[in-house]
Amino acid sequence: MESNTRVADFLSRLSPAEKEIITPLRKQVLQLATNVHEDVKWNALCYFKGARAFVGIMPYKKYISVIFDRGAELVDSYRVLEGKGHTMRHIKIHSLPDVAEKNVVSYVEQSYNLRWEVQVKRLLHNCNTCLVVVIPAKAGIQRCLKCFSYFL
Repeated sequence: MESNTRVADFLSRLSPAEKEIITPLRKQVLQLATNVHEDVKWNALCYFKGARAFVGIMPYKKYISVIFDRGAELVDSYRVLEGKGHTMRHIKIHSLPDVAEKNVVSYVEQSYNLRWEVQVKRLLHNCNTCLVVVIPAKAGIQRCLKCFSYFL
C-alpha cells in the first residue's frame, strides 16, 4: 500500500475502532486495480481512478461512511445505499461485520467500473466564467466545477 503524508496523518488520527473497520476496507479498495491511488480530500480517505474519486471513506462519531461519487448510478441490489442527492450515495458502517453484510466491496467495484465520460465546457453564470461538467447519467443536468451549482 503506497501512502503519502496526508494519508499517513489521516490514519494516525483514527481511533482503534475506526482503524478496525477502515484498514481491511482500505486494503480491499487498493487491491481492485493497479491504477487506484489514495489521498485525503474533503476530510475523507478518497480513492481515485485517474482524476475521479470513485469512493471515499469518512469516519463519523458513530459510524464510518463509504461515499460513492456517482452512487445514484449504482445498482442497489442489497438496498443499503442511502442519500437522495443528484449523484452521491453512501453506506453507513457501524462495525466490521457490516462491511460483509452490506456487500460494500461489490458497490466499490461497481463504482470503480462506471465509465467516466463527461463533457467539460465553459459557461458564464453567477460565479463568473467557470467549468461545467455534464453529468452523463442525468441527461440535461450540468454542474459547475467551481461553485458546484446545478443547471438544467
